[in-house]
Formats: sequence, structure tokens, C-alpha cells
Amino acid sequence: MRVGLARTLWKKGRTADAQREALAVLDEKAPSNPADWTVKDVPQAQALIVQIKERP
Repeated sequence: MRVGLARTLWKKGRTADAQREALAVLDEKAPSNPADWTVKDVPQAQALIVQIKERP
């Protein structure tokens, strides 16, 4: 859910907020679904951070 929020914030031009949300995904200590978090959420958050850095 946080990755989706981060994407939406980025599309609305709120780059700092988007990056904060994406980093929060990566910093998660106890994900509710570790399998989804590992396979889906982390790679998507990492990709979004790369996009943000390439095109602020």
C-alpha cells in the first residue's frame, strides 16, 4: 500500500514525500506479509527511488 502512495505522491510532484514513503517500505522491521514485502514491495520501492533520483 505504501508503494502505491509513494507513486501517487511522486506523480503529484511531491517528490520528498514520495521518497520518504518508499524508504519507509525498505525500513520496515516487521512487514505484515513478509513474502509479499520481499518479492513485491521492496523491489517496487527500490525501482521508484531510482526513478525519483533520475527524474526529480
